[in-house]
Amino acid sequence: MPQTRMNIFFAFVLLSLMIPASAAVEFLGLNVSQTEEDHVLLEWSTASETQNLGFFLERKTDPDSSWNPLDDFLHHDALLGQGTVTSTTCYTYTDSSVEDGTEYFYRIAGVDEASNVGYLDSASILIAVTAAAPVLPGDLALSVHPNPFNTSVAVRFHVPGKAEKLSVDIVDIRGKRIATLFEGKDIRPHGHSIRWNAGASPSGVYLCRLRCTAQTGEVMQSTQKLLLLK
Repeated sequence: MPQTRMNIFFAFVLLSLMIPASAAVEFLGLNVSQTEEDHVLLEWSTASETQNLGFFLERKTDPDSSWNPLDDFLHHDALLGQGTVTSTTCYTYTDSSVEDGTEYFYRIAGVDEASNVGYLDSASILIAVTAAAPVLPGDLALSVHPNPFNTSVAVRFHVPGKAEKLSVDIVDIRGKRIATLFEGKDIRPHGHSIRWNAGASPSGVYLCRLRCTAQTGEVMQSTQKLLLLK
């Protein structure tokens, strides 16, 4: 390993013994969500970067235990930084080594060309146990994560049987529709995952509303409250 990268590696190993320095990024937050394959999707973005080499990811399943290394930019290209940029950059990483029914805690750190390393954000997720879907009519499953959130939130919903039509809307507390995230007909029964990018919306309380019409004509609805903090 080149000497510069070796120095960065040891700096990261010793990070827990040091006061973390500010990483050379304008960080916009870390989101984690469960995919249809029951993996964990980690998503984060930066508004700008200055001599940013990349990121380190850590993981644990016990909130009181120490962190364990998950992956880093030395071994995975998805964690490489952009150097110096003034535009927004979005990153994604998939953790496929997870188990149903387990809660996972994630933490992300960044490192610059001067070997300054700093923690940026952390998040957690409980991996849902996959179960066979019942037949409509029945209850809809709707979840949002993270909540509260900054800029972007993952919306995950499950249709328990084939639906004649289905829509997912974001409304404000006065009931005014802000955005339509999904709208379709003849929706087959399985899980769906979409995102709401709320960069143009002000901070405040919103509602995510799932409305489903079964083939029997029965209309069902599920609502989750969202808190946008900027």
